[in-house]
Amino acid sequence: MERKDFKILIIDDEEVLAEVLVESLELEDYQAQFKSSASDGLKYFKENNVELIICDMSMPSMSGLDLLKVIQEDSEISNKPFFFLYTGNVELTRQELQNLGGHEIISKPFDMDELVELIDTYRRRLN
Repeated sequence: MERKDFKILIIDDEEVLAEVLVESLELEDYQAQFKSSASDGLKYFKENNVELIICDMSMPSMSGLDLLKVIQEDSEISNKPFFFLYTGNVELTRQELQNLGGHEIISKPFDMDELVELIDTYRRRLN
């Protein structure tokens, strides 16, 4: 799958960061969409063909971890790569999060080139 056909959903309550991330991914020829809450992100994800979710772990109402659990319960959407974004300390280890179904854990702030490389790795795996 080419970058231009690869759809990424960003879910983060930090709107400025999410908008910068969307713009940066679009400059790399990815299709990116932003939602500011887990519930809006879940609705969009279910209604659209999204290849990858990048989601903040700490959000009001529903955390990224809670969202992942909801997605894992739905067999129609549970097979998509899910990246966590986090700030500060994470109580779970990387392995524990991956055991829950998360594929990558990315600390804020992050290097955009490294994130694009990581996305490219998953994009190639899906081909």
